[in-house]
Amino acid sequence: MFAIWLFQKYLIRRNWRITQYCSVIFSAVLGFLWFFAYWDVGGTRTPWFTIFVDLDQSFAQGIAQVLFSMAVIELSKPGQEATTYELVITVANAAKTLCSVIGTQLLSPMGASDCSEPDTNDCSDDSVDTYSTDTYLDSGGPIRYSNYSLLVISIMVASAFAFTPFLPSGIEECDAWSKKGDLMGTSVTRGKLTLVMAIIIMGYGISASILLLDSQTSCQPAVGGSGC
Repeated sequence: MFAIWLFQKYLIRRNWRITQYCSVIFSAVLGFLWFFAYWDVGGTRTPWFTIFVDLDQSFAQGIAQVLFSMAVIELSKPGQEATTYELVITVANAAKTLCSVIGTQLLSPMGASDCSEPDTNDCSDDSVDTYSTDTYLDSGGPIRYSNYSLLVISIMVASAFAFTPFLPSGIEECDAWSKKGDLMGTSVTRGKLTLVMAIIIMGYGISASILLLDSQTSCQPAVGGSGC
C-alpha cells in the first residue's frame, strides 16, 4: 500500500525507466544484507533478520509492480484494461516460474544446493550441509551462499538494464505508443504470434505447477528440483 501511495504521490510523473532502475538496484542492495546472515555478522543469523530482508525486498519489487501495472493500463484500449492486465500478468507469472527454475538450477554448479545430514561427509561436494551450525560452516556454507547470491544479483541487475529500455518512460510515451499502434491497425499475423508465445509460456507455467504438486515429479530439474 505504501508503494502504491509513493508511486502516485511522487513517481507517476517522473521517468518510469529511472524508477525501474532504482527499484531493481534497491532490491539488489537489500540482497547484500543476506551476506550478514550467511556470515552471522553481529548475530544476524536469525529468523527475524531474514524476515526483515524479505519484507524490504518485497517492498522494492512492489514499486516495480505498480509501475508495470500502470504501463499496462495506459497502453490498453478503453474498456480492455482488465483483460490486458490479466493476460500480461499471467504471462509474467509464468516467466517468474521460469526464472525460479533457472535460479534453482544454478545452485548445483555454484555448490550451494541444500543438504541436511548429521555428518558433512554424507553430503555431496556440491551442497551445503544445513543440519547444524557446525556442519554448515564445515561445508563452506557462508562462502558458497555468498557466491551464489552474487551471481543471482548480477543477473538481476544485468537483466534490468537489458530490458528496461523496452518500458515506456511515462504516461506521455504510453499515449504516443498507443496512437502509433492504432495507426498500424490490427494484424492477424501479429495476433497469432502473440497467442502462440502466450500459450507456450503459460503452458510451461501451468505444467510446472502441476508437476510440483506431486512428490514424485516435483524433484525434476525442469521444475526447479535437484533431480529424482
